[in-house]
Amino acid sequence: MGESGMAEALDTEALVRLREAVANRNDDEGPTLTPFVGAGFSSAATGNAEHASWSGLLLDGIKVCERLCVPMPSGWSERMKEQLDNADTITYLAVADEITRRLSAVRQGVEFGSWLRRTVGSLRPSKKGLQVIEAVCELGDFVVTTNYDKLIENEKEWKSCTWSDENYAAALNRPPVVVHLHGVVDNPNSIILSSAHYERLSTNEPTKIFNQALFAGRRFIFIGCGDGLGDPDISTLMDFAYRAQPNTEHYLLVTGKQLRRLNRHPISPKVIPVAYGSDFAELAPFLVKLAAGRPVAASQDPAYYDHTPQVGALPLARDAWEQLQAAGDALRRAQRAMDQVDNLSTVPDGVDRWDYRDRATVHEQLAAAIRGPALRLESALVQVVGLVQEAELHAGRLNVPQFAKFAADLRLMTDEVAGLESALWQLRGRVLRRRDDLKDRADLSDGYRARADTLKDASEAAEAAHDIVHSIKGELDELRADRLPKPSPAAGREKSQPGRTGTGRAKLQAVPDAASPGPGEATEPDSAFFPREVIAETGEGVRIRFRSVPVLADVSAGVLRLADPANIEDHQALPAQHVRDEPVFMLRVEGDSMEGEDGVLNGDYVVVRQQQNWDEGDMVVIFVEGEGATLKRIWRREDGSILLQPSNPSHDPQILEAGTEPVIEGKVIGVARWQIRQGRRPPPG
Repeated sequence: MGESGMAEALDTEALVRLREAVANRNDDEGPTLTPFVGAGFSSAATGNAEHASWSGLLLDGIKVCERLCVPMPSGWSERMKEQLDNADTITYLAVADEITRRLSAVRQGVEFGSWLRRTVGSLRPSKKGLQVIEAVCELGDFVVTTNYDKLIENEKEWKSCTWSDENYAAALNRPPVVVHLHGVVDNPNSIILSSAHYERLSTNEPTKIFNQALFAGRRFIFIGCGDGLGDPDISTLMDFAYRAQPNTEHYLLVTGKQLRRLNRHPISPKVIPVAYGSDFAELAPFLVKLAAGRPVAASQDPAYYDHTPQVGALPLARDAWEQLQAAGDALRRAQRAMDQVDNLSTVPDGVDRWDYRDRATVHEQLAAAIRGPALRLESALVQVVGLVQEAELHAGRLNVPQFAKFAADLRLMTDEVAGLESALWQLRGRVLRRRDDLKDRADLSDGYRARADTLKDASEAAEAAHDIVHSIKGELDELRADRLPKPSPAAGREKSQPGRTGTGRAKLQAVPDAASPGPGEATEPDSAFFPREVIAETGEGVRIRFRSVPVLADVSAGVLRLADPANIEDHQALPAQHVRDEPVFMLRVEGDSMEGEDGVLNGDYVVVRQQQNWDEGDMVVIFVEGEGATLKRIWRREDGSILLQPSNPSHDPQILEAGTEPVIEGKVIGVARWQIRQGRRPPPG
């Protein structure tokens, strides 16, 4: 972009209004301009000190727990660190819960305070950081923060106050002051870090009244807040501020890379994103110039930050690919969390015959057990949304004429996108079904209602991510369609036929695939196994809908290879209402182990929904080491071992040792029999 183009992009409306608010900050009329600083401010002021960021502080807390909280559960620290990868507010809170609970139990909480003083309390500003602090203080002599550090007070000799102080309500009349909404490091009892702390803060009525008054009369400029506006306490206060001052705008300083996303998906219509530059390093000079009233050279045009004329097709594809791979990792975390939600929410058999008090206890425990996995599920899906948004940005820049010759090489990315699209829709279906289940249980425990709300938010995130991925797929398909040879109509019809055309008056027609596969339960579904729908039209005008379902060959020899077409020996047509929109396949039963109460005979075909999660008593296709795939009912015993139960009493059950995770290939949802045994002669008489 040339100099004239940049000049035109500089003074866009958002930046103009921010500069006007700063210029008029000392006027008595209207809301008071107030800096609101988050962890990004502390990072900028300290030269990116390790403990200035949420992730750095919590990673240190994990290490402290490893040293002091002995014994620790096996793999605990690895699980905590994994959650912090691409984490958001919800995930940070879940990890903070663990750290706070464990450290608070050591020496009656002394170690919790010592940890905060050693980390947050030791932060010191860098040389450039002093300029950042000076600029923030120049914007207003009343600073609000969620940080625990005293970087401003130590340099400017300002007063501190926090929610637990007796004179907290008088802070409005005591500038210059820093209001620490979530506590300050030299008073560990004031720190708001865990869910229990947030609960305590939310029930403190004097604090709520003061904070509402604080937020109602101010125009905030959010500096280094990142995901901080998603904080459960801050979002509640901002909602109150919007209602109290519906015409007041607030400003959120962001990098240029975040500008397009926040314009598309605003935090609130009243929080206006303003870019301070291409990356975090430009925050300090932007603040210094803004506070001094000097011209600020920061474009507010998202295209300016997207514009990279020297970038070729491969770097763009690489960037999109990396974001898609990261989205896949986050999605797998979401799937694991969903597995936990499914397993931990299973109601024990026969509970309806238990004492009512015992039943109430069980349901309360189940609702409490799935809280953490449900929050991790939602958090991971929110991460997926952000990552696929970034992937969409890079992939969209490929869809230009000069890259058309590169289209044929995008097959790898197209396949990845198709897999994500399918998996997201599958997971959304699982989440919705479990949400409905928990809603049905809401009268048994209030916890179920709260968990159902969390799953509702998770399903909405999954749907949003799916829609973005579907859009990426459309762009890639469009680009490839311009370069790849078009199949002839005859070839297309021949390929779409799932089987031979019937004889007589019935006529089979292929129904085009839907844009998205329907909901199912597969943890890692294979889009090749979504059954295709056909319609049989009889001479009397009756339309019968079927699904063409693959029959797998010789699965007893090893793990099911669902993605290999060579393993499909046939297709069967099943009524669509029984297998609608689900990833299913069929297996021919060999042996008589399930002939007892279940009545599954040798030679029958079982209809299997591809999935890895299971509930107590399900009939599943499970891979057993040394035996291959087998058909059994599955139970988890009290000692943690797995019981694989045949229904034929002449066969012995199998036991998998505690700690063994069964390799489930799918759940049996139906049996098809195309044979009738030879009748026996009735007994004489």
